[in-house]
Amino acid sequence: MRGYLNYTKISMESILAYPFNQWMKFFSKVLFLVMQVCLWNALYQSNGQISTGHGFNETMSYVIVVNIVNTFMESNITAWLNNEIRTGDIVFDLMRPLNFACMTFCKQMGETLLNVIFQTLPLLLISLLLGKNIAFCNSRLGLFLISIALGYIINFLYSYLVGIMAFWLIVTWPLNMLLSAVYKLLSGMWIPVFLFPEFLKSINNYLPFRYIYAVPAMIFTQYLSYEQIANELTAQCLWAGIFFVTAAGVWYLGRKRMVVQGG
Repeated sequence: MRGYLNYTKISMESILAYPFNQWMKFFSKVLFLVMQVCLWNALYQSNGQISTGHGFNETMSYVIVVNIVNTFMESNITAWLNNEIRTGDIVFDLMRPLNFACMTFCKQMGETLLNVIFQTLPLLLISLLLGKNIAFCNSRLGLFLISIALGYIINFLYSYLVGIMAFWLIVTWPLNMLLSAVYKLLSGMWIPVFLFPEFLKSINNYLPFRYIYAVPAMIFTQYLSYEQIANELTAQCLWAGIFFVTAAGVWYLGRKRMVVQGG
């Protein structure tokens, strides 16, 4: 257990070595949130209520919650894994008597903990000021936290799976950019999923992306009924299981393909 915790500690120390980067990330999150608030405010002032069928407070609550969740949900695990496999540095991690996936998760947790301190909490305070007239359903906080935990696991396994695709691809950044754009759109990070056109909603219902941001946000803002919440939490568990099995299989096959120069 101590070996895994050391990975969390090392991850935090490496990030804290450049604290300016953390503050720049925080200011970029604030800027993005302000831009979204201004954008949706302008849209609803131009009679958006009629075109979307959803109220301003409902949409704004969703936007604010998603932006807060994004501060600790995103990670650089995919890029890190790509680099470790491409350069061959991954062999040093494989020599340790630890599970590589668990090591990677602990590394991710170190980044997440610092993101909560430097980004989530400050942005939460700012969001309370921006959305002071917006009602949040605090009675569903427990269900929201459960959904967040499941969404975090899905997000990690998805990033891990994309990252270890470097076993087959020499240059992975084009794939990463494509998948990142699809992920951010369909997860509801850029646009609330309840504003999607019907054909995109029907497609997205069979994909895992909305379970990362959209479902937790809709639970917290009381968009879903309790019956719908139960169905969504069940689906999150299923997707987490699917990604876990798939990632384990890809990792098993990928290790067989690994070739390190000199040995």
